[in-house]
Amino acid sequence: MGDVSVRSEATPNPNARRFLVDRTVQEQPKGRFFSSPEQADDPLARSLFELEGVAAVMLLPASVTVTKTASASWDVVDEGAQRTIQQHFA
Repeated sequence: MGDVSVRSEATPNPNARRFLVDRTVQEQPKGRFFSSPEQADDPLARSLFELEGVAAVMLLPASVTVTKTASASWDVVDEGAQRTIQQHFA
């Protein structure tokens, strides 16, 4: 399959970022939103919730949106989310 390309971009919400993935994130056309680790029934969402500062995860067909807590740093969350997504699809 090769290397997984993940690129993050800002959203209108300063506490959320979209991670564009060059793989199919999910087959369902409608997004799935998880607001807690207990609610996450997807392995990628569960892995993202393990990162410190992640408050919510939304999975879409070609992207993942991660919402951080207000006190978390995007420097830390962005790097961890990109690494987690890459490892998931590796």
